[in-house]
Amino acid sequence: MHSCNARCAALGVEAAPLQLRLFSTMVDAVLSYGSEVWGMQLAAASAAGKTSSTAGSKAERLHLAHLRRLLGVRQGTPTAVVLAEAGERPLWQRWVLRAVKLWNLAVTAEQSSLLWQAMTASVALAVAPGHRIPARQPWVQQLAAALAAMGVQLDLHQPLPVCQAAVQSACSAWQLKQLQDAATREGASKLQHYTQGVWGGTLDAASLGTRAAYLTVVRERSRRAPLAQQSSRAAAQPHPAPAFGATTACPYSHHSS
Repeated sequence: MHSCNARCAALGVEAAPLQLRLFSTMVDAVLSYGSEVWGMQLAAASAAGKTSSTAGSKAERLHLAHLRRLLGVRQGTPTAVVLAEAGERPLWQRWVLRAVKLWNLAVTAEQSSLLWQAMTASVALAVAPGHRIPARQPWVQQLAAALAAMGVQLDLHQPLPVCQAAVQSACSAWQLKQLQDAATREGASKLQHYTQGVWGGTLDAASLGTRAAYLTVVRERSRRAPLAQQSSRAAAQPHPAPAFGATTACPYSHHSS
């Protein structure tokens, strides 16, 4: 990621949509390679809320660090706000969606194929009696646990394809619930400001997949940062208005037409 950032800086690439695309194609393609297999234990833990925003995997922390740098906000800015502003999913949800695609390929594969045989062997281990710690669970059991934590059931006794659209909706609903629940906790002033002050209580699951308008409109990071900081209240003191004249209201807010 650091090489990618350095190259962008050398070429003067500041546009947020382009930097997000570069991260996905150049960094995440390597960072998450094979994550549909090895990432399910991590995904299940994150989906079940067993990791904090600072205790996720190194890959997840790298992704969030990139987004915070892109927005120009402090490292202490709540993860839920960073993801919502950037219109990004948590990295582990990308892994789950890839794993669902692999599962669907496996259950519809020819029974003579190695993929189908590996899937059935994993299912047999998963349904066998006995308790296993997450690290020792077979792949399909970890996948089922991650999906179950988001309200999607995977029937291992009758393996069938999973609706990918339903999983995508479940991912968005999970992300929204995490943000809303966190905002109701005592002392969560930044999140309360974000959900009520910035969004006016209208934030929904569909909105989480749409990046803030200023990320597309404002190319320069130095001009985007005050807008991101205004939304997230990342700093202790109010930031000055951007140079292009937003004094009382942001002209590139989430609700701009």
